[in-house]
Amino acid sequence: MGVLPNMESLFFQRKDCISLISGADKINILDRSISTSLQDFDNNEFRRVLFCNSSGRIDDVALMCYIDDKILMISSTEFCSETRNKLVEGIGWNEEFELRDAVSAISRFTVILSLPNFSSIFGIDEIKENIINEFGDMVILGTRIEGLAVLDILCQKESIFTLLELFESAEIKEIDEQNWNLCRVKLGIIDMIDAKGNLPWEVGLDKLISRGKGCYPGQEIHARIDSRGKKNKTLVRIISSKNIGVGKLRITDFGTINITSSFIEKELCYSLGICKDLPQGKIELSYDGSSLNIVKL
Repeated sequence: MGVLPNMESLFFQRKDCISLISGADKINILDRSISTSLQDFDNNEFRRVLFCNSSGRIDDVALMCYIDDKILMISSTEFCSETRNKLVEGIGWNEEFELRDAVSAISRFTVILSLPNFSSIFGIDEIKENIINEFGDMVILGTRIEGLAVLDILCQKESIFTLLELFESAEIKEIDEQNWNLCRVKLGIIDMIDAKGNLPWEVGLDKLISRGKGCYPGQEIHARIDSRGKKNKTLVRIISSKNIGVGKLRITDFGTINITSSFIEKELCYSLGICKDLPQGKIELSYDGSSLNIVKL
């Protein structure tokens, strides 16, 4: 049961909430709302951050991009208003902070490529962690996952046609939302449907918590969990020959897996879920006459 058999060069145009943040106090105001410290954040860097509630559970996941002394924040469309409200509530009269809607000006494309294709198409030798690459008047945020380059390209609306022409000439094929979700589950990329309402440790996002950071919503809960030194749940990817629906999957002699995403390709079902922490990285179980290959992410 291969996870990434012959994955093509693909792109997906996202529908995100995009905000432009400016003002002399933007870092301090952002910092008191998120679990990830931005005190050393600088131009031409990007970071993923968490917005959590007072129970320590995830309300939103965002990308912060520092460009020309301003910050582009890409967050979920579904929770856009709540996330923006968290930032503007409680701003002091003497604090400089401005948040503007940038959805009408900027679009986000996610691209999946082999590493050699990435270099030849965009002329960038390597992907550096958290570093923004410029490509014309676009910016590229790159990560490596399972030997592939996964790129987020932020493109001004007037440059979309140029970018689409590049995709066509490089034979990068557009996929719809269903197939994007299938790809991201194969790659172990979580979406808000997986993260919302869960603790960061349960979905592999605890690295987005800055230990020793000052007060933010959920900080006391996170500090308490961190002090225990052991998590009891983990994010897993499941491959099965039987269709698995979203919800509670109860397996005899194992326990329950909370399936958060599930998509079918031909005879196989690819899912993400949360279960008790696994003693090893990979196990195989039997469920209702089918085998389940479970990999800890």
